[in-house]
Amino acid sequence: MSETVQDERKQLLQRLHRIQGQIASLEQTVAADRTCEDIITRAYTIEKALASFIMQVLDNYFDCHINTLLEEEPEATKEEIRRLFQLVNRWTFSIRKDE
Repeated sequence: MSETVQDERKQLLQRLHRIQGQIASLEQTVAADRTCEDIITRAYTIEKALASFIMQVLDNYFDCHINTLLEEEPEATKEEIRRLFQLVNRWTFSIRKDE
């Protein structure tokens, strides 16, 4: 595994650890019977952190895989990009639907 991939994985894991801490904080906020505003603010922060995590995963994927595939297998790459756009669209649609 290349050093770049290891660094990217380490960054993703650090983000996940921060999100875990935010979830623990949200749980404590609910358990402490804090205000609705406090709970929603913490939940919103988690939602944004997860969105940022997903975007970093996609960015890493494009950097590591798509560029190489584009050179080696252009048609397969187009299909992979379409598949990723469908995935992102499904994810963003689910966010918009919940709003």
